[in-house]
Amino acid sequence: MFNIDTSVCMSCQICVEVCPFDAIKMDQVFEIATGERFLELLLDRHDLAKPNSYFQSLRPTEAAEVDGRLAAERKAAEEKAKAAALAKAAAAAKPVPPPKPPAA
Repeated sequence: MFNIDTSVCMSCQICVEVCPFDAIKMDQVFEIATGERFLELLLDRHDLAKPNSYFQSLRPTEAAEVDGRLAAERKAAEEKAKAAALAKAAAAAKPVPPPKPPAA
């Protein structure tokens, strides 16, 4: 469960800096006033999720860098999986030598 209590958020961006997954990005929408203080200011991941196109419109340079890094990581993972599959296929295709008869 992931929640952010925006009633205590000061927009200091410390959460952005310390996130080990580079998953938190600050928005430019700061007006989130509501009549209900507790429940409506507690945002879960569905309330916080934005499409990649939104992030690209806010910070195009950083978005391009992140997209490039993610594409490179995805390509490396695909190549690693492909190499593992080829190695497995080669090992399966390799003929197994017949067992030696026991010495008399």
